[in-house]
Amino acid sequence: MPLRQAALAALALALLAAPARAAFPDTSYDLGAGTRVEYRLVHPMHKVLGASGRLEGRVAVKGDRLATPLKIKLPLLTLDSGNKNRDGNALLALEANKFPKAVL
Repeated sequence: MPLRQAALAALALALLAAPARAAFPDTSYDLGAGTRVEYRLVHPMHKVLGASGRLEGRVAVKGDRLATPLKIKLPLLTLDSGNKNRDGNALLALEANKFPKAVL
């Protein structure tokens, strides 16, 4: 079975099994300290893994649903690929001076 079909089958099984699980506790999660987001850059000459450890936001969960709208912010100046020149070019391309945060 091709990998994509296997992944879809596993997802379908997980969704079918979800109602049989115990109820999820009501809680909220702070996306501050200790939260990390990673991004990948694939170029014909090399591959790069970049990251930021400065997500901003809070997620509230009631049972198995979001209790509040999801709003996550990522300060673009915190993106770090390990190469300051590449990071500067990325910030120019993302217009970080006009849009300092990526918001979901």
